[in-house]
Amino acid sequence: MPILVGYSTYVVLVGFTLSSNLCAPVGLASGVVDYAPAGWGAIEVGVFGALLGAALPFFVLSQTRPATVVGPSTMAGFVSLTAGLVFLSTNSLWLMFVAFEFLLLSALYMLLLTSKSERVRDAALEMLLWTLVGSAGLLTGLGLTGSPAVGGAAPARWGFLTGLCFVVGFGVKVPLWPATSWLLKAHVEASVEFSILLSGYIVKVGVLGLYRTLAVAEAPSLNLLTGALAVVGLFDAGSRLPAQRDLKRVVALTTVIEMNWAVLALSLGGGQQDSVAGYLCLAHCYTTTAEFFLVEILTKRFGTRDISYIGGVAISAPLTWLLSMAAVLVTIGFPGTSLFWAKYVFFVGLVPTLPGLAVALAALFLVFLPIFFIRLWAMVWFGFRSESRLVLDLSLREVFILSFAIGLGLLMGLMPGLVF
Repeated sequence: MPILVGYSTYVVLVGFTLSSNLCAPVGLASGVVDYAPAGWGAIEVGVFGALLGAALPFFVLSQTRPATVVGPSTMAGFVSLTAGLVFLSTNSLWLMFVAFEFLLLSALYMLLLTSKSERVRDAALEMLLWTLVGSAGLLTGLGLTGSPAVGGAAPARWGFLTGLCFVVGFGVKVPLWPATSWLLKAHVEASVEFSILLSGYIVKVGVLGLYRTLAVAEAPSLNLLTGALAVVGLFDAGSRLPAQRDLKRVVALTTVIEMNWAVLALSLGGGQQDSVAGYLCLAHCYTTTAEFFLVEILTKRFGTRDISYIGGVAISAPLTWLLSMAAVLVTIGFPGTSLFWAKYVFFVGLVPTLPGLAVALAALFLVFLPIFFIRLWAMVWFGFRSESRLVLDLSLREVFILSFAIGLGLLMGLMPGLVF
């Protein structure tokens, strides 16, 4: 426990120390390496909050691993979180690139460290290949900002091609369509603490990178392309959900949906939609932590993640049923929860400008997804099981982690003014 307290304190202190440079405006005078964020906006607040929200469950769960894994896993997570803080705080494009690479490579190391099957190696290979694609895009973009054609100095506004390179680099890690397969495979094969860190925080850094790219490029065609990819990703992931039997893959698809939703909000532009994106980054951290941990709990009890073989939780494990029901209400955006306010503000801004898209997304967010999740979890809670094995209820540690994640999601819903 002292180690956990020390790590958590370090993350907080480093975050506030590194973030202090965002409070002062920085010019573009020093050339290719400089990017000038205006200060703490909704996206920075959301990503920083997601880091703190993902760090505690990650370090608590990493201590339950075998002794040979605890040290390396904790250190890799520590490096990943610190790299994310550097990315959040720096005004150097090159330092952003280096921090982004450390963030991804340490996550890849954690994936291989905590799982040893052949399928994990395949998932890690695909993750590495997509990481290389993203790195190539970022390096190309960096080269274009400092090429002789622009006199070796970063222009005040990037052109479409430069912005496109950065969209490719950061979009791979959101992930934007069509680069979604690596995330689904990695989640399915990974340990729960890796999944919490990946979806709870790492993908948000990709969203932050896209936000900065769109802000500097100011190219309407780039916003249109990014928004189109996000819309395709939303409906592609939504269309895959009914065929899924693996609970963890379902949760991974919700990450794709919500992060593409955040990118769509950014592409629409305006302070209101930027606030939605930042709010989603923060709210999704808590919902995904609760969901992935619930899947881990059910897997340990039932020996499988296949929904066909899980059921009767409401009777055999009432505390699990109660907390999972609260998590589902937060996930579907029930009134008074965090995602409810995100949907409300998003649609208030979208309906006057793009009513057709608003209707299609309303069908997805307000009709299809709530019905799907309620039916899915109703099978978990009340479904029939052929086996009569005893299902243990939650331990104290499990109650703490679930209550932490769900409680913060509910708090955001009760007090949306903390973010909006």
